[in-house]
Amino acid sequence: MIKACIFDLEGVIINDESYFSMAIEAIAAAYGIDGKAYLRDFSRNSERRATLHQLALALGNDTPEMVRKLAQQVEEHIFSHLAEMTPDDIPDGVFVFLKQLLNKGIPMAVVSAHPHAREILNRLRITHYFHAVVEEEQTSWQEASSETYLSAAERLGVKPTRTLVFENTPDGVAAAQLAGFHVVGVGNRDELGAANEVIPNFEGIKFQHLLIGLGVQ
Repeated sequence: MIKACIFDLEGVIINDESYFSMAIEAIAAAYGIDGKAYLRDFSRNSERRATLHQLALALGNDTPEMVRKLAQQVEEHIFSHLAEMTPDDIPDGVFVFLKQLLNKGIPMAVVSAHPHAREILNRLRITHYFHAVVEEEQTSWQEASSETYLSAAERLGVKPTRTLVFENTPDGVAAAQLAGFHVVGVGNRDELGAANEVIPNFEGIKFQHLLIGLGVQ
């Protein structure tokens, strides 16, 4: 039986792809480079890391130090926009689904690569929905870590086999499954097919029906 849920902040609770694109374009322009040449689909962390390396290469300094510097600048730029978010920026269906879990007494946690995850949740006015917030405190979008999910489950006091993780990247799905969690992919089925179940978004999703489909009531 599922007794808790863990959500990835980026891509599940919020969508920061457009903010990443704006950050790349603005930072490139600050260095005198046309950032439009680097804009693409940034749904995967690997695509973001590759773009940072390409931008560093265009600057003639593709070193780990330069990539970290660019990553930090991107993070600051993204957060400057995320800090302006309001509850109206929560994707359709997410708030309703969270409320379902809250009403059922299901403990929830959020994991995030943003060092300011709590501030973002405060802006969205949904901090009180979550029993734990685990910030990875990193930049440059490293591979998703199994330890991050395990830390969240530990704070919730629930075993991975009794916990449902909601992820939007193949890396995140793989990391959560490696740690023994049941995983629901949120997004493109072609990319997230390895998940135990895949939903395009949370619109119309009923928690009980989801559990039936997973066979983990």
